[in-house]
Amino acid sequence: MRKYTRRNTNELLRLGKKNKKLRKWRRPRGRDNKMRERVKNRQKRPEIGSRKTKNEQGKVRGKTPMLIKTINDLKKIKKENIAILAKVGFKTKNKIAQEAKKLNIQFSNFDVFKFLTKQEPEKTEDKK
Repeated sequence: MRKYTRRNTNELLRLGKKNKKLRKWRRPRGRDNKMRERVKNRQKRPEIGSRKTKNEQGKVRGKTPMLIKTINDLKKIKKENIAILAKVGFKTKNKIAQEAKKLNIQFSNFDVFKFLTKQEPEKTEDKK
């Protein structure tokens, strides 16, 4: 994902050199500003259509997020919701992952398949 910030933000303190909250987009208006002139190999400007149809996690926009803390929360999820895993312990996370795999639920901040495949080799080593 491309972040559109104004030029010289990493050079001047008042533009957010040490404080990233100050780094925000301002339209270039200077007479000799290369960004305003859209000179090649300069920083890009945001344009109409530059926003993607999907967000960073790959889920479609417009769905309401639902925080998952227990297994019972998984059963309450509907199609118009996106599941977000809360800060939970390892055992609860493991149980939620197994239940989500059965119910075929996708999370925006948690990959169920990757988590469960990491757990399988550890279980076989413990048995030996």
